[in-house]
Amino acid sequence: MNSHKPQINNHKILGNSLKPLQIAISFALLISSSVLVAQDKMAFIALDKLYWQIWLMDVDGQQTEQLTSSPYDKSRLSWYPDNQSLLISGNQGELVKLSLSDKKETPLVISLPQKQNPPNDVVLSPDGRYMAFSQIPVDTIYSKLWLHSLETGKNIAIGRMKGFQHEPIFSSDGQSLYFLSGNNQQTHDIWRYSLSDQSLEQMTHEQLYNLDVSPSKTNALAFSSNRSGNYEIWISDAKGSRALTNNPGLDARPTWSSNEQTIAFESTRSGVVNIWAITPKSQDGARQLTHFKEGARYPLYQPKPLQSEQTSQLPSHLQKVQP
Repeated sequence: MNSHKPQINNHKILGNSLKPLQIAISFALLISSSVLVAQDKMAFIALDKLYWQIWLMDVDGQQTEQLTSSPYDKSRLSWYPDNQSLLISGNQGELVKLSLSDKKETPLVISLPQKQNPPNDVVLSPDGRYMAFSQIPVDTIYSKLWLHSLETGKNIAIGRMKGFQHEPIFSSDGQSLYFLSGNNQQTHDIWRYSLSDQSLEQMTHEQLYNLDVSPSKTNALAFSSNRSGNYEIWISDAKGSRALTNNPGLDARPTWSSNEQTIAFESTRSGVVNIWAITPKSQDGARQLTHFKEGARYPLYQPKPLQSEQTSQLPSHLQKVQP
C-alpha cells in the first residue's frame, strides 16, 4: 500500500476529515470486499433452446450469465484451482477448459485406457493435477473408474469392483475419491477410495439408491437418496444420517458452499427442475435460486482458492500404470 499513496482528490471523495491512514485502510477494505464478491459465485447447467449450457450466477440467484453456446449438451463441471476456469464434460465425451474471462472453450485431449469409448463424469482434483472419470470397457456394460495424471499422462484403475462405478468426486484436500457403485438392481451405494493406501470404504449400506455425493471439508456427506420413499437430500456425518429435505419433488445434486453454511441442490418441486438452497440446520426451509422455464441443474459453488501447501503429492504406488 505504501507505493500507492492516496492523492489529494481522494480526500474529497472520501471526505476531507479522513487522514491518509484512514484512506489507506478504506481502500484496503474496498479491495478485500471486491475479491470476496468475485469469489461469491455459483456455476450451473441450464437448458438454452436445444442444449444444456454452462451459466454463472451470484450465490443468491442474482446476476445470471450464460457462459457457453456451443452445440452439445454439457453434463458435468468442476472448478480449476484459480477459480477463473471450469472443466466441462459433455454427454458424448466432449472435454473442454472454459475460461470465465473471455468464455473461450479450449478442447482437451487426454490418453484413455479404452480408446473406443469416451470418458464420462470427468472431474478435476482441487489442485488441478489429476482428473477422475468413468469409462465403459469394451468387454462389459459396466463402467469403471480411472485416475488420470495431468503431469504424467498415465491412467490408474480405481477400485476394480464388480458392477457399476461412476460419478467420482474428490474430497476438498484431494486425498480421497468418492464415487457411486452398484452391482445389483436394488441398491446403489457411496464408496470412498484413499489415494494414499488404495483402501476402499463403503459409506452407505444397501439402503436403496444413494446418489450425487458431495463431501464437505469436515467429511460430512450430502447426497440424494430414495431410502425414505422419495428422492430427498440427506446428510451423513459423525452424528448419523438424516434427511435434510422433505418434499414430493425430486431433490438431487447437492453441493456445499465454501463456508459450508449452505447446500444448493436441484429440485423439481416447482414443477420444472431448478436450483434451490437450504441451510443444513433447517427443516426444509429451502429457497428457489433459479427460475428457468426449461430447467436448471447441477449447481456448483465456487470454492475458496487452494493454498500452495494444500496441493497433494501423488503417492508412489500411483505413479505407474497398473494393468
